[in-house]
Amino acid sequence: MIEVAEALAERESFIRVDLYDVGRPIFGELTLHPLAGLWRFNPPEYDVILGKLMRGDQKLTNSSTHATAGVRKKPTARHLESTIL
Repeated sequence: MIEVAEALAERESFIRVDLYDVGRPIFGELTLHPLAGLWRFNPPEYDVILGKLMRGDQKLTNSSTHATAGVRKKPTARHLESTIL
């Protein structure tokens, strides 16, 4: 199912792919914006930082809340979760 989700998400910088295992994989939905895009970041600066990361304008550093100029590859969701949130 991970391979299917990765293939469906391939062209998007951020997307949630819902698949269900009911004895066989069943497609649920693709979600481009969590909470209909209305979620507020806390602190608000994270909204800008995450946007820059998604566009590739910045990369994560070893610091827990800093992003610096330049990027080599898109951050993974696991890296974002552990570094920013």
